[in-house]
Amino acid sequence: MLRSAGVSFSSHASQPAPEVLFSKDFLLLCLSTFLFFASMFVILPILPPFIIHELHGTKSQVGLIMGAFAAASILSRPASGRIVESRSRKFGLALGALIYCLAPMFYTFADSVAIMLVVRFCHGAGIAFFTTASSVLVADLAPASRRGEAMGYFGMMLNIALACGPFVGAALVARAGFPSLFLLASALGLASLVILPFLSE
Repeated sequence: MLRSAGVSFSSHASQPAPEVLFSKDFLLLCLSTFLFFASMFVILPILPPFIIHELHGTKSQVGLIMGAFAAASILSRPASGRIVESRSRKFGLALGALIYCLAPMFYTFADSVAIMLVVRFCHGAGIAFFTTASSVLVADLAPASRRGEAMGYFGMMLNIALACGPFVGAALVARAGFPSLFLLASALGLASLVILPFLSE
């Protein structure tokens, strides 16, 4: 320690505190995101055979129903952005997860292509709200110097869900049928929703 004119100087420059990426809130957001996408991907490859064999739809109607999901997501994007900014990130997450919890339940009661089209359209709005809110929140939570790294880990949640979701869905349908699959998708959406109260913005 050096002293000059009554002022103390440390022999070692103070080191900045390390910026923590894997905080509780970041990990909870990643887990909720994984469960959210798992809810979507367990259903995705099973819908075409369900529409054809259970609802007696045509291949063109399969395309229409699958496209309704994407159309709802696109149309809901502007509203999702306004809600996330005016209300909160957690509100957007909760709204998306709630839709993903409720929509698969109605798949079980869909007995026609028309009803399935409406349910699938409503389901598609959920991804707009959740992904808009989660993308903004992960940027908020990540240290500025590690934001790109945070986005990489965050994006892995979708990839992991995509890697295992279709297999789990197909295996479950083969053993227990379509209603059990839709119940699982709903439970995954609920699990994603239940995590959110423990998450801080």
